[in-house]
Amino acid sequence: MIYVHIVPVGENWKIILDSMKMYEKPVQKAYFILSEEDKSVRKSVEFLEIALEDSIKIEKVYVNEKDLYSTALKILEIIVQEKRAGNYVYVNLSDVTTKELCLACLLSAQISKSNVYMAISPNKIVDIPLPLPKPIGDDKIRILKTIHENGGEVESIDQLIELMGGTIDDEKTYLAWRAKLSYHLKSLEKLNLVKTFKNGRFLHVQLTPWGKAYLYLYSK
Repeated sequence: MIYVHIVPVGENWKIILDSMKMYEKPVQKAYFILSEEDKSVRKSVEFLEIALEDSIKIEKVYVNEKDLYSTALKILEIIVQEKRAGNYVYVNLSDVTTKELCLACLLSAQISKSNVYMAISPNKIVDIPLPLPKPIGDDKIRILKTIHENGGEVESIDQLIELMGGTIDDEKTYLAWRAKLSYHLKSLEKLNLVKTFKNGRFLHVQLTPWGKAYLYLYSK
């Protein structure tokens, strides 16, 4: 069991070092989150690697920070992997440089219930409390999983009923299934986990990127 820190790296490598020294939890492994496009941060990474040489394990992760959801999902995958290995995970926002990357880190931390902190000066550090994600229940998880296993979308509620083991042949059973799924789909859409749209007379349902992230966390 070790302490793992997710650390977006910008150009202020000194504040990252200060934050690691000041924070109440040790740093035994760090993931440096780096922009694929911004080459200016490479010098910061070099300084950090020299300063931290032999003291912690470092892994570099490159992201397209303009793509909020793909970045959030990549960070979430790291967090889930480490937590399932029994490790503690913390997110350090001391040197986050863009709004998109900041949001991706916060979303990943929130959905995974990870702690977030940042240095706001060379001698002061603060924890950033986040509201816990609302549990959505086993029935909704099963719906998300079914849609995901069908390629991320279904062409109608009838198709979803059949994929989930229901029937559309018996009217009473069919209406019960349809009412149940319609109720859950409305809730999932409000949470931005699925999106629906009319395709002719059928209601098409698609998993959103955030639905995929939520499913990744809770279905394994």
